[in-house]
Amino acid sequence: MRNIFLAAAGIVVAFGSANVSAADLPEPVAIGPGPVSPALISEFILEGWGGVAFMAGDTGNVNPTNSTIGDFGGNARFSLPIGSTFSIQLDGYGEITTNGGDSDNFDNTLTGAGHVSWRDPHTGLFGIFGGGGHHESENDNGVHYFVGLEGQVYYGNWTFYGQGGYLDAESSQGTADDAFHDAFFARGVVRYFPNADSRIQGELSFAHGEQDSDDQSQNIVGWGLRYDRGIANIFPSSPASVFVGYRGSYFDNGSGGDAGSFHDHTFMAGLRIPFGGGGADMLTSDRSGATLDIPDVGRWAASGEILD
Repeated sequence: MRNIFLAAAGIVVAFGSANVSAADLPEPVAIGPGPVSPALISEFILEGWGGVAFMAGDTGNVNPTNSTIGDFGGNARFSLPIGSTFSIQLDGYGEITTNGGDSDNFDNTLTGAGHVSWRDPHTGLFGIFGGGGHHESENDNGVHYFVGLEGQVYYGNWTFYGQGGYLDAESSQGTADDAFHDAFFARGVVRYFPNADSRIQGELSFAHGEQDSDDQSQNIVGWGLRYDRGIANIFPSSPASVFVGYRGSYFDNGSGGDAGSFHDHTFMAGLRIPFGGGGADMLTSDRSGATLDIPDVGRWAASGEILD
C-alpha cells in the first residue's frame, strides 16, 4: 500500500510540474528566410543649378578672353528596376556658359548615358555605364564617347562610389584635332548622410590621355564638394532639396611650344526635385533609386581646344 501511495504521489507531482513548465516556455520561433531587402524603386530626378566659373593659373597657350563667366547646368536621371536585383538608369546632362565663343574657355556640353546594374540596397551595386555627347569651347565643337565600370558600397550612413573607364573624342571634322581623346579615367565619390534628408558629398577624379592630333600627352585632375538639404520643413508637400557646391579642375598638357595649363573653379547653387519612388527620402533614393551619375566628360573633352 505504501508503494502504491508513493507511486500515485509521484504521478501527481510530475503532471503538475509538466503543466508549469509548459506554461513557462516561450512562444515558438518561426524559422525561415532572413529579412527582405527594401525594394528598388522607380524614380525620376531633375536638377538645375546656376553659378560662376573662373580660370586661374593659366600658362603657355592658355590666355582666356574672359577669366570669369556665368555657368548654368542641369541633369535628368531616371531609374527603373528590372526584377528584384537589377536596374537600368538613363541620364541626361547639359551645361552652358556665358563665354560666347571667346578664346580659351568652355562654352557648352550636352551628354547622355545609360547604366545597367546589379543592386542590393543593403550592401551596394555593380554595373556598367556608357554614353556620348557634344562639347564646345571657343566655338570649336566636337563629340565624345565613353564606357566604363562602376560600383557602390553602403556602410551605415556612408556611400562609397567608384567609376573607371575609357573616353574618346573628336572634332566636328571627324579628327582628333583640338580634343582630349584616347583617355582612361577614374573617379571616386564619398557621400555621408547626417540624416535621411541631407547629404554631404566629396569627389576626386583623374584622367590621362592625348591632346590634339599630334597625340600630345594630357592630364586632368578634378575635385568637388557638395551639400544637399531637404526643404520639406518649408514646403511639407514637396520632397525637393536645395544644394550648394564647388567644382575644381586642373588641366595640363606638358611643356614646350604647343602646351599650356590652367585651373578651373566653379561655385554653384541649385534645386533637386525627385518624382516617383513614393516620396522617398534622400538616403532611400541613394540606395534604391536614381543614385548614379556621370563624370565630367564634356568639359574634359572640350579642354583639348583650350590648351591648344
